[in-house]
Amino acid sequence: MDSAREQLRIFLLEEEEEDDELFFALVPAALAALQAEKRPLHTSILTGSIKVKEILEGHENWSKAEFRMEPEIFRATARYLSMKSLLCDTRGVDVEEQLGMFMYMISHNASNQDLQNAFQHSGETISRKINEVFHIVPTLAERFVKLPDSTHTHMKIASDPRFWPYFQIQEKEKELKGNYKVIKNARKESGVGWNDSLCMIVAEPAIWDRILQAHPKVKKFRSKPFPLFNQLALLYEGSVAPGDLCFTSTQEISHSSDQNMGMTHEVLSLDGLTNPFSNMGAPETSSTNMAKEAQESSTPNKEKEVDVGKKRKHNQVALVLEDYLEFKKEQAKRAVGKIVEASRHEIDTSISKCIATIESIQELTDEEKAKALGLFRCPLNREIFMNTSIPSVRLIWLKSQIAG
Repeated sequence: MDSAREQLRIFLLEEEEEDDELFFALVPAALAALQAEKRPLHTSILTGSIKVKEILEGHENWSKAEFRMEPEIFRATARYLSMKSLLCDTRGVDVEEQLGMFMYMISHNASNQDLQNAFQHSGETISRKINEVFHIVPTLAERFVKLPDSTHTHMKIASDPRFWPYFQIQEKEKELKGNYKVIKNARKESGVGWNDSLCMIVAEPAIWDRILQAHPKVKKFRSKPFPLFNQLALLYEGSVAPGDLCFTSTQEISHSSDQNMGMTHEVLSLDGLTNPFSNMGAPETSSTNMAKEAQESSTPNKEKEVDVGKKRKHNQVALVLEDYLEFKKEQAKRAVGKIVEASRHEIDTSISKCIATIESIQELTDEEKAKALGLFRCPLNREIFMNTSIPSVRLIWLKSQIAG
């Protein structure tokens, strides 16, 4: 136990000396970092506002390369955003520069660091302004994106010879669908039969006269088969798409097919003018309030920014010191734990323990016990005596030391 206490004392003294040496070097370095003058990062005379103005006033190809817009379209877009209060000029960034940042980013896949170098603003300012433009994209989509009419083909496409084969197939599909509907409606008449082998309508002459009066277009199928009727029934009556999702109206529809039908219907049902941007999570607040909040949040006081920078630097140094103290605390805790754990398994070799062990040995006389006490003045003899686990061997060693 004495050795364990001695090891613990030596360890604590060494740790204290290391801490003193470290703090002699760390504290001056921390003070120097706090007192060091902050060096400006963005020192170019070509600020973001001047850069945007120079691009817009230069050749239009320059604007197309940087912003993917002609200068007049860019200015018209900026005026619209400002007039509708979707974006507002702030103390350091006007609307044109905000739009320029956004267009430069999506045109060149630019990173935040690239935008900092190009427009001479901090990373926090760049991120905030880009997010403000992103937030108004759903509003712009609802105002300007118009869904096409899916029931009519655009004249430019319909008049292009390259697409004629497609329209020929489309016209043939319309013809087949019309013939299928005619035969289907005719089969609903009373007394009308159907020959599955011949794929023809079967009826008496009098019934045929009645069918032709109600459905004149079925006349050509009086003596002509329509072999595609069953296949078209699978396509039009009970399916949403060809392939493994084809099923008739009498078949049981699986749960996964219902989900696929819902998804297909949602994507394809454009006749109802469903807005594809309705799920983009447009903000519920008005554009005016959003612009005011953006303006208020983007006009900080310069003195406050300086104070925030100093506080941030102090906090960083404090965090470093705190992390170091936690590390040293954990390191000392582990070392002490190892010493304590080792002391638990260490055999007690104190003089009092040795005397108690000697007194319990019945094979020794009182004279031999008295002589053995002198051996325990040496720590090595105490360790040998207490660590010998076999009693007979311990007795032989003890008698040899007494006799010697």
